[in-house]
Amino acid sequence: MSGMTPVSGQEFRAHEEERLPAPELVAEGVWTLPQRNHPGHMPFTLSYLIQDAEGGVHVLDPGWDLAGNAEILEAALARIGAGAAAPVSAVLTHLHPD
Repeated sequence: MSGMTPVSGQEFRAHEEERLPAPELVAEGVWTLPQRNHPGHMPFTLSYLIQDAEGGVHVLDPGWDLAGNAEILEAALARIGAGAAAPVSAVLTHLHPD
């Protein structure tokens, strides 16, 4: 498992099976957002959705603009009860293909 440390059993199984895990609530108002990654790299990367006190959602490390990732984001927003207009910011912490 070079380059990745799963934070849950379901992430470990997804990594082993080279598929996307389901989003997970990791703290109050904080969810993982697994996103597809470029071929030849780890099968997925974790972005995070962070909901603020006013209901706005901030996307931390939104991942790559790859086929299906926008739909994954929209589905995750719906799953947590936020609409597609909910993201109020995107925070990028680094620039490398993880």
